[in-house]
Amino acid sequence: MSDYLPAETWVKSLLAKLDIATDRLFICPGNHDVDRAYAERRPRPMDAAEADCVLKYPIEPYAHYTTEQFSAYTEFCARMAIPPFVIGNWENYLIGARPLPGSDIRVICLNSAWFCKDIHDKDKLWLGLELIKYLVGRNGLPDDGTFFDSPLAIALVHHPDDWLHEHERRSQQRARPSTVTYLTDRCHILLTGHTHGDPTRPDTRGGRAVHFHGGATFKGAEHPNSFRLIRLEEEQFVYRVYQY
Repeated sequence: MSDYLPAETWVKSLLAKLDIATDRLFICPGNHDVDRAYAERRPRPMDAAEADCVLKYPIEPYAHYTTEQFSAYTEFCARMAIPPFVIGNWENYLIGARPLPGSDIRVICLNSAWFCKDIHDKDKLWLGLELIKYLVGRNGLPDDGTFFDSPLAIALVHHPDDWLHEHERRSQQRARPSTVTYLTDRCHILLTGHTHGDPTRPDTRGGRAVHFHGGATFKGAEHPNSFRLIRLEEEQFVYRVYQY
């Protein structure tokens, strides 16, 4: 958790060089933002029914996935003076929506790290279908019928969907859609990270959301390092990948 101090210095320096205020900075939590001392004692949901029971609004402060495990990350965001996201009437740095100042664009933060705990996270993580449903029409996600007429909605998720539990990636029963499909039917751009490899071209989900896979940056050269710049124009997205 001591890594937040040099991160704070680096991010502030970057924003200063780019002349960008912190109210235009949007970040979402990932696996390295979890305090493992808390997380390792908390079981993961075994199926969709349990996940839907646990990950719903309002977030219960004493549930077994308590937000305490993100306390250092939350303190970092507060010190940086980053405006919080909002879900319902809860202001926080873990899940919710926030407008981009001076525009009608909304950025939605989703948390794929609720149940991160060790090197065996893959295929065991949950976004929370009920939380995403709660954001529709309230805090920034358009509903299915207004997708093409709604202001731009950009969703941030740390993990790509191949790290999520199978029940989040595929519909298991008629009453519960795939969480990933439900999300990509309701956001225009999906940004994910955690990709330890060469950058890939964006793909389109179900003819709707454009999915940009983010690169990862490490101290040292044992892994590929990359980042992507995306420019939003009136009728298109223009992007460039930098790898080093």
